[in-house]
Amino acid sequence: MRATAPLIAVALALAACSSSPASPVDAGDAAAATTTSVEVDDAPGTTGAPTDGAAADATESPAGGLPTSGGTATVTPLEHPLLAELTLSLDDALTPVVRLVGPGGTTDVPVGDDPATDHTILLAGMRADTTYTVEIDLADDSGATVGRLDDATVTTGSLPDGLPPVALTEHDPARMSPGLTFFDLLDLRDEFADSGIGGDTAGLDPQRPRGWLIAVDHDGEVVWYHSAQYTIGDARMLDDGTILYEMND
Repeated sequence: MRATAPLIAVALALAACSSSPASPVDAGDAAAATTTSVEVDDAPGTTGAPTDGAAADATESPAGGLPTSGGTATVTPLEHPLLAELTLSLDDALTPVVRLVGPGGTTDVPVGDDPATDHTILLAGMRADTTYTVEIDLADDSGATVGRLDDATVTTGSLPDGLPPVALTEHDPARMSPGLTFFDLLDLRDEFADSGIGGDTAGLDPQRPRGWLIAVDHDGEVVWYHSAQYTIGDARMLDDGTILYEMND
């Protein structure tokens, strides 16, 4: 039987992510959403001295050099501990350019190209128990950067207890392609425990899921997972970002 993982939007984000070096959390327990506000600039993208003695009303962002555009940025953790949602409400129709900055480097976040005042953006590809800085530039119709919102932050939750440990033994960054590595994982530790076949099986949870889909970054750190109460076989990502996998229940 074939099934599709429910996080299709996550699959699209993971498929588009590219990186450059530099027990599950319940939604009710997640950290409160953080909101970043900036002052309104009546003429976003306008720089230089005012004419006819008019007073300048452009406000420079903390990053310096770029005028701010009126709006807010809100980061809300999702039920999946490695995902969050970024909501932007802008006074002007602009296109956001979003980056996640963390211990693995800086990652470009996939965002639509259409200028708008309201944007909802999935933040994915993050490591567990880690705080990331969210940088948000704003671009006009031509693609030119005309402003920037104040940086926001997001802190991820922990990996589930039943997830088998993933260890990186060897890697060659010079031969690696950009992006994430996606694979299925069959956990047989409880079967070994039941059959009496050796191995360290102390403290295993017999109720944990048997099948896993996992995505790791260039350092072998888990940045996404999907679990099921059945074994997961061959898995692949389709052109539209849907994850298709074999299941055996």
